Amino acid sequence: MALSSQNSKERWFFLFIATLSQVSMAVIHLGIPALIPLIQDELKLSRTEVGLLTSVLFFVFILGGAQWCYLAYLELYLTETLGFSIRLAASLLALGQICGVGGRVFWGFLSDRFFGSRRKPTLLVVGFLAILMTLWTSLFSPQTSSGLAFLVVALLGLTLLGWNGLYLAFVSELAGSRVAGMAIGLSNTGAFLGIVTLPPIFGFIVDHSNSYRPAWIGLAGMILVALSVLRCVREEDKYSL
Repeated sequence: MALSSQNSKERWFFLFIATLSQVSMAVIHLGIPALIPLIQDELKLSRTEVGLLTSVLFFVFILGGAQWCYLAYLELYLTETLGFSIRLAASLLALGQICGVGGRVFWGFLSDRFFGSRRKPTLLVVGFLAILMTLWTSLFSPQTSSGLAFLVVALLGLTLLGWNGLYLAFVSELAGSRVAGMAIGLSNTGAFLGIVTLPPIFGFIVDHSNSYRPAWIGLAGMILVALSVLRCVREEDKYSL
């Protein structure tokens, strides 16, 4: 009886959290489109500049959500698909996060040293590698060796968890000092919106297909769309906002 009561309380708690998340998501969904025209009028932005802002917001929405799909589902995926122990799967997740920390420094160094401080080409490289590793992750099976899993998870962490610092440098340089704070604030809002939107969709696909593969492939497709949008952003427009 006590166990049933406890389970009921847990169900109501998770229902409350889910409802709160959906309400927050709806507020943000409605708020951002309403906010952009106000920003446009206040800062005297042209249509081109608004399009630029919208493009980078879309990119961070997808990458922010993809990052948390990785964090939320990787350990479950490794235990359920590959049969890894919880300890081994947790170790792999920790490895991915360590690589993500290193990636935030590595990609910035790569951008400064080999791309002439141009951020967009490096972000495209990061995104392309993230797509490849996500697709490779979708091909995991019980026959996948632990060594290969370690390699793919590490590279996935390097990309899906390591893009943030480079992106923030890109946005602040693109916006210029006049509106850098606003641009970064909107970017963080876009990222959090992706965080509360994409992981539930990922889980929904897994539940209704009884497989993680379509979810990983769908995630790779969304990252590809985000990269396609990013390609339209001209880095030469720096400081024009």
